[in-house]
Amino acid sequence: MPTILQSLKSTPLQTSELVAPVEIYTGTIPDNAELIAVGWSIQAKDNKSSANDLKAAKLRVGGRIECSTYDALYTGANSPRICTLSKSAPDNATCKGDLGSGALTVVDGKLYLVGVDSHPNDSACGGSAGYTQFTNVNNYQSFISQYLN
Repeated sequence: MPTILQSLKSTPLQTSELVAPVEIYTGTIPDNAELIAVGWSIQAKDNKSSANDLKAAKLRVGGRIECSTYDALYTGANSPRICTLSKSAPDNATCKGDLGSGALTVVDGKLYLVGVDSHPNDSACGGSAGYTQFTNVNNYQSFISQYLN
């Protein structure tokens, strides 16, 4: 049985005006950079069901010292992980149900994929405490390219 990644390589992506590939961002990610996280999340009312609409939240990249409070091994946004701090963008965070969702940046009006949500902020969910951690996809370009046309 082929893996999901092997299937991606052998099956062309079906695109439309609503679905299109996004390039991986290869530039430097500075502290305090704005990212846009997208996901379906979990509705706060029942804490079980997904939202009916895709949600987006503007987040800010945290600095090494601030983020090391939550992750002692964090070395900065250009490492394998990207940290965003809830206090830098109150009322904006990923939450339960967003694991695996994308974080995007806009450069010269074009969207680029920066990260994949790998540690959602389950405790704060948009409050002013906590952090969200994204896997920096640029650090895994060689691995990803093995499985894409």
